[in-house]
Amino acid sequence: MILSGGIGCALRYSVSLASNRLFGSSFAWGTLAVNLAGCFAIGFAAGLVDRSLISRTVRLLIITGFLGGFTTFSTFSLESIQMILGGAWIKGAANLSLNVLGGLFLSAAGLYAASQL
Repeated sequence: MILSGGIGCALRYSVSLASNRLFGSSFAWGTLAVNLAGCFAIGFAAGLVDRSLISRTVRLLIITGFLGGFTTFSTFSLESIQMILGGAWIKGAANLSLNVLGGLFLSAAGLYAASQL
């Protein structure tokens, strides 16, 4: 699992570098590319597990290891959509809101805290 996570991290870095070379650094193209690719990949892998086309062990290597190293945004997206598709609209909306708004708030709070040192 550690190795697959390391591979995911290395690929994330490579995609970010390549995106900056291709599109410039005026926008977070690398992060966007990684997050969108990760969301597709985690949905695809989860679908393969649901259809029993890959084992739970391989799921751990791909989803928890590789995609966990590649992007945690994909996990957040999958969990949110599973809540919504499962009929738990309020939980799904809460998960989306708390992660996005809470993440933005805490990023700002961390920047502020560091500026006070």
